[in-house]
Parts: sequence; structure tokens; C-alpha cells
Amino acid sequence: MYPINLVTILSLPNEIQLEILHALNDSSKTKISKQDTLRAVSQVCSRWRILSLSTSVFWTYIFICETSVDLGINFDDPYTVDETHAFRTFPWVSTLLHRSGSQPIDVSIDLQSEAFNPAFPEAENQSNFSWHPSHAVILSRILAAQATRLRTVEILSEVWQPIQGLAAALVDVPMPLLQTWTVTRDNAQWGHELYSDLDIDADMSAIECTPGTQPSAELSSRMYPNLRVLTLQGVPQHWNQVIPRNLVELDLEYLPVNRRPNYEELKNLLLGSQFSLQSLTLWAAAPLGEGRSKINLPNLKTLSLGFSFLNAAIGLTTHLELPSLRTLEIYDMTHQNPFNFVNEYDVRRTFLLLEDFYWHMIDHWPLRQITSLTLRSPAFNLLDYDQLDEAFAGQREIDTPLPILITFLMHCSSLKNIHLINPDSSSLRALVTVSPVDHQNVPGPILVCSSLDLLHIEITKGNQSIHLAEVFSPTKYWAGGQRVAPRAIDTIALNVPSGWGTILRSALSDINLAQKISLNEDKRLGQ
Repeated sequence: MYPINLVTILSLPNEIQLEILHALNDSSKTKISKQDTLRAVSQVCSRWRILSLSTSVFWTYIFICETSVDLGINFDDPYTVDETHAFRTFPWVSTLLHRSGSQPIDVSIDLQSEAFNPAFPEAENQSNFSWHPSHAVILSRILAAQATRLRTVEILSEVWQPIQGLAAALVDVPMPLLQTWTVTRDNAQWGHELYSDLDIDADMSAIECTPGTQPSAELSSRMYPNLRVLTLQGVPQHWNQVIPRNLVELDLEYLPVNRRPNYEELKNLLLGSQFSLQSLTLWAAAPLGEGRSKINLPNLKTLSLGFSFLNAAIGLTTHLELPSLRTLEIYDMTHQNPFNFVNEYDVRRTFLLLEDFYWHMIDHWPLRQITSLTLRSPAFNLLDYDQLDEAFAGQREIDTPLPILITFLMHCSSLKNIHLINPDSSSLRALVTVSPVDHQNVPGPILVCSSLDLLHIEITKGNQSIHLAEVFSPTKYWAGGQRVAPRAIDTIALNVPSGWGTILRSALSDINLAQKISLNEDKRLGQ
């Protein structure tokens, strides 16, 4: 017998019950959770089954994982398998496509596998993956038959072969509703190695021109007129054949070093979206060669730049013109490239190039109009601060330049939000070190970024608890009786490993530093 509340619900008119199902579908849960819920609801009773299965919008999210394939289905040639056989190979996909009717669909393919080992070569990981390469080709044919309905496509795989296979039937196939195309080979190490483990002709050909055709705005409008977000992570392409233009967001990450776009290819790709592009991410993706001409992106507001080869980052900084830049993220990946720290000479050279990179940003980018800054894994020379502290204690100026991070932050004079992710001790000291020299006619000793809406510090590794506590120490009076303007912050957000709370709470309890303080200890990170 049904509980009384369910009996009451079942007595409601179909229109009201359908509104309840729509509320489930419109909830804030993940798409896969909502679909699982609706799938369970459809099995409660015949009435709910009829209501849910006859509402096509409930079934537009197509999630595909390693277990979505029926490995018991046999076939000879994946290119000649008939539709019935193809749908039997992917039965739940077939069910969702049928239930979704003619609605636009969102496809998410997640092929992460427990058998994957990043230390193994591609061939060995492929042999351990449960799918045969033909399965990806069959799935590609199923998607190609639904190309006019594809709204978002997300592909994630640690193994390369399924990614390449999924492109097989999508080459030269228009996708008129496509808004977002995301392909990720989740094996980031190849963004820093000089040679990848892939064949030299490996590529994701689905979004490339066929031979003899050149990419253009006209071709992009015919193939993908609504595509606005393009994300390629760890994915090699023939970059002079990539079709999409008029993008709003472009994200290129961890591209194999020997398969990155050269400067001219990147320039052509960016200028194809010159006036529409608002957000650009380049993590371990910048060309290693020199550029000769500027790339002007007049409407770009958000830039995230990650680098392990500093010369590439410096070259890009020199040639990118970003007059509307407001949000900047810098990801220091130099520690991920072992060639940067082979010996003492390499260490010194890396720090000098890093300083040169920050000077190039000061010289070429409109830092004074940036309102939001994220520094991810920043690392600087800690010795730069010792002389500065001694000069402040002795109430004297110094002849040597200020540490580069302090100089950089002073040029970011409109900052309202700062986010530090895994900062080193030097980066934290930049927030508490007082400049003993005048800067931009600001009298007396000052702290950088003394007025903020949000200071967010996130630490997932290392042991910076003591230095982090110093950031929030009282700053009204310092050695020698000199007065320093206190730091004024509306909100402080701290995400730190478990066990750091005692030290930080002690520091925070002594001062009224912010209107709101959020301290989150993540037990998963340990001590």
C-alpha cells in the first residue's frame, strides 16, 4: 500500500504531477543525478511512467561511460554495421535518443578507466581499455545521425584512441545547434614533454576541414553557426585546418609540445574570433617559436595563461594586445617541467626568466584596469624580501628594485579580488612586506593590495600555515614604531588542509580584518 503522501500526490491532476516532475528536472542537481531520479520515478507506477516517458525534454542528457557498451554484440566492420545493430551495441544511448524525440541533446562521454596507468605508453593503456577501437567508431556513427540535434558535446578519455575514433563519422558533418565542443585527453604530462606518445598524424578531425578546403568564417557559419565555446585539452590538431570561428570562449590546455600550434596558426585561430572572443585559456599551449606581428583581441576580458616554457610565455605576452582585459590568471607550471631545475644554473635562469615574464606583463598589458587576479602555484625568489625588511626596520630606502611580485601588484592598482592557489612563502610574504619607498605619489610605507573586496587563499599542499598566519597579523605598527595603513578586506576565504585551523584562528581572532571570514579545513588534504 502506498504511503499517504504518495497517494495524495497520485490523486492530483496530470498537469500538477507533470509540474512536479519538471521541478525535479529543473533542480540544481547534476544532470546525471536528475536523470537517474527521473528514471527511478518512471518506475514507480504506470501513470508516472507515461508522464515522464512522454516528456521528451526529460531525456535530452546523453551520458556515456565505459560500461555503456554491450561487449557481447559482435560485428565485422564498424563502418557497415546497420542502425539496429549499432543501437544494440549502445542500448541505453538508443533508449535516450528515442525518448528525447526531436529535442536538442547534450552528450557527455566519460571514458575514464580504472585500468589506466599514466606511466604506461598509449599502446599498453589502449590494450587494457575495455572498448575495442570499433566501439568508438560505432558511437561516432550514432552521433552523426543525430548531428542536427547536438547542442553540447563533451568527450573525456585518458586513452587517445577512443577520442580519434569518435571523430570518424563526424568529419564534414554540420551541427547547426552545437554551442559547446569539449574534448579532453586527461593525461596532462604531455604538455611539458618534448615528444608525445601519439602518432605524428593523430588528431581530432571532427572539427577540421577536409583536404583542399580552407577554414573561414563562412565555412564556420555553415558547419557550426552557434558554436561559441571550444575546449581542447591534451588534443593534437592540424591547427591550420580547425574550422570554428566567432568563438566567445577558447580553452587550449596541455597540448603535446610537438603538436602545439605555431605562432601563425595560433594567430589565425584567434583572429578568426577577434571581435567575439571574451575568454581565453592557454595552459601549456603557447607556441614555442617567435611571433612577428601583434594579435589584437579588443573585447577579450578574461585571460588564463599557464606556462612551463618561460620563453614561450614571454613571447606571447609581447604580441598579445588586450585593451579590455579585466580578469587575469597566471599559472606557474615551471615546476612541472623538469628541464627548468636540472642544476643551480637552471634554477637561477628560471627565476630570471620568470621575473622577465612579469616585467613583460607590466610593460605590455593594461594591469591598472584589472579587477580580478588569480595566481596559481606562484613561486618566486624568497631572498628578495630580506633586504626590504631590513630597510623598513632601519627606516631607510633601498637602491635595489622591489621584488617583482610587489612591483607587479602595485601596477594592478584597481584590484578588488585576489585568489592565491598553493602560493609559496615568497608570494605570501609579498602580502605582508611593507614597501619603504614612495610609489605613484603614495606617501610613506604601504602594503600592496591594501583594500580588497575578496582575498581568497587556497592551499592543497605544502606547509605554509605559519606564513599564512603572518598575512593576517596586525599591521598597524611595525618595527621602529612606523605606522602602516591597515589592510581593509571585505571578505577573506581560506581553503586549507586539515589541522591548520588552530594557528589561523589565533591570528584571525586578534584583529578585525574583514567583515566576513570563511575558514574551510579540508580533511581529505591531511595535515
